Amino acid sequence: MRVTNQIITRNSQARLQSSLQGIDRLREDISSGVRLRTMSDDPRAGSEVVRIGSSMRAITQFRRNIDLGLARASAEEIVLDQLTNGLGRAIELGVAQSSATGNAQTRLMVKAEVDQLIKFAVDLGNTKLGDEYLMGGTRAGEQPLRVPPTPADGFSALTQAGNPV
Repeated sequence: MRVTNQIITRNSQARLQSSLQGIDRLREDISSGVRLRTMSDDPRAGSEVVRIGSSMRAITQFRRNIDLGLARASAEEIVLDQLTNGLGRAIELGVAQSSATGNAQTRLMVKAEVDQLIKFAVDLGNTKLGDEYLMGGTRAGEQPLRVPPTPADGFSALTQAGNPV
């Protein structure tokens, strides 16, 4: 095969063009900070980007779950603290009325306060966080407590004739 000046010139120009394109690509990589534009640029790096992206989404979900868990635990703690205070008050009332100083009139007044404490406890039991009842257990979409309870209540299936199943 005969090598002419035209072939040499054409090959030299092709190599120069290729080198200039490489330099232009490196310049663009440096200025944009992006090394991988398409998966075909570097399949190994592309698979690493996909793996890292998946890990980042998992970490984001873990953080959302942690935030939700902390918010729920905090709300439950507040409800339980308030319930403890209410029960403490009910115990005080019971002890006070069990002594000789309690009479029919004071017991009626205490009954009204105890009824309010029961309503308060039911309201605490029906506290919601978002769309779910905190104390709803596995039935967080149903209101767990009512005063007075009725057979139509969502949790009535848990009792038979007033006795736990």
